[in-house]
Amino acid sequence: MLDGIVRSLSDQVVVAEEFSSPPPLRPAIIARVCGWAAFACGFCVMIGWATDLRILRSVFPGMIAMLPISALIFMIAGTAVVAATASHIRIGRWWSGPAAILATVLGFTALAERLADTNLGIDSLLFIEKVREYPYLPPGRIAPNSAFAFSLLGMALVAMQIGRVAFVRVARVAASLSLAIAALAMVGYLYGAKQLYKFDAVGGMALITAIAFSFLSIGVLSLRPGEGAVALLSGSDLGGRLARRLLPWTIGVPILLGRLWIAVRDRGLVSREFAAAGFAIITMAILGTIVLRNALALRRVDLERRGALAREAAGRVRAEELQRAAEIANEVKVHLLATMSHELRTPLNAIGGYTQLMSMGMRGPITGEQRHDLDRIDASARYLSTIIGDILSFAKTDAGEVEFQLRHNDVNCLIDGLDALVGPQLAGRSVRFETHPSAAPITVVTDAERVRQILVNLVSNAVKFTQPGGLVAVSCVSTEGSARISVHDTGVGIGSEHLDRIFAPFVQIDRTLTGPNRGVGLGLSISRNLARRMGGDIDVASTPGKGSTFTLVLPLARGGSGLSSS
Repeated sequence: MLDGIVRSLSDQVVVAEEFSSPPPLRPAIIARVCGWAAFACGFCVMIGWATDLRILRSVFPGMIAMLPISALIFMIAGTAVVAATASHIRIGRWWSGPAAILATVLGFTALAERLADTNLGIDSLLFIEKVREYPYLPPGRIAPNSAFAFSLLGMALVAMQIGRVAFVRVARVAASLSLAIAALAMVGYLYGAKQLYKFDAVGGMALITAIAFSFLSIGVLSLRPGEGAVALLSGSDLGGRLARRLLPWTIGVPILLGRLWIAVRDRGLVSREFAAAGFAIITMAILGTIVLRNALALRRVDLERRGALAREAAGRVRAEELQRAAEIANEVKVHLLATMSHELRTPLNAIGGYTQLMSMGMRGPITGEQRHDLDRIDASARYLSTIIGDILSFAKTDAGEVEFQLRHNDVNCLIDGLDALVGPQLAGRSVRFETHPSAAPITVVTDAERVRQILVNLVSNAVKFTQPGGLVAVSCVSTEGSARISVHDTGVGIGSEHLDRIFAPFVQIDRTLTGPNRGVGLGLSISRNLARRMGGDIDVASTPGKGSTFTLVLPLARGGSGLSSS
């Protein structure tokens, strides 16, 4: 199933890669590049005013020049965008905010001068004598559309610095309006439509100014790309890829064809009607081809997606069938283990009974050697009976057939009397045993008999792996929502590579350490299964050569009387 899903997803990725050109954009890099580009535009214009290089002021001779104050604002705002993208650098944090505020103040001052028809002094800050050479009135006054765009971008920069969701949305709207103003101006220059870049008779937006506004607007929009158009364009999903493929064509094709139409019409090569019809036909053909090509790519991806979903559904059905087969096999296993346990226990009980009769002399006198052999037979029978009991318990717990009586119990009462239950084993190994009850009462909701079964098993294991003269200690504490009963020993310990395996059934790490009656490795598996069925668990921490700590975790009582569960 997994191989099929992985293969289908790989196929889908291959098709998606065919659809992934151009690659995903990185907004931080775009913001940084656009910030530097806006700064470069202002810096070049400033050099042009300082050195009398007119071409640096207006790009082309005879066109509107960018004013020095505009160049200064672009330099300040551009560095603010760059600094905002490098906010982890101390100088970036220091400059981005003040630069944004300064650009905002200059932009709104320029707008206020236009709206109030007054002079606030910024027109004559830089190169005023050189500015008077141009026919702009008043001299040095920023054009209305430029002043409005500066105000919008300054407000957007400050809002981006604040960073709250509402302010970021305002910043996106303001930067988008500024970009629209710049785009109108550039289209106006391309088509010779002065009304798009020159709102009055004495001042208009320079081409270099429109270009700088475009850079600055895109840079501001890219500062926080979490949502909106920037998030879509920079995304790696199919929507982002489709937008990056279609947007350049939908913008570029009409602009270029419109310019071509004007050139053909001005030269009188075709009639006005034929030029308009040709413009419409070519536009439809190009855009239709682009749409169909992308639709085919999307269709391939969608077909692959449907195929992947179909294969996943088939794999899910197959997995359900396998799971049901595994459940049936587990039921058969449990039934077989239970049957075998019962069938084996009957002859073992008979062996034990006859052994005791013979040991008591009921069948006649026996020699010392015979009594020794009978003792070994009796010990082996009891050992086999213990193994059969473990297998039967494992089968029942694994099948969920063990019933629990969950009641409120005091933890100290649960650990009390453990020494008596494991006393013979402690004496045989010469191991010291200690219990450390909690100072304050700890009440848990659990099955007392099952908890004692778990604790006896954990203590028995600890004694089994502790050298003579060592220590096994039981303690209990409460944490938030649970009680923790820990069984600590000073035994051989367990390597970290084995900690994940010791709770698996029929697993024993070192069978040579447990003596001849070592069991079959079901005790820990049964204990953890019982603990989890009661809403708890068993954790282990161990250091080789220093000992181990097994901790039984039980849920604390939250009021109420006894509960029953099975």
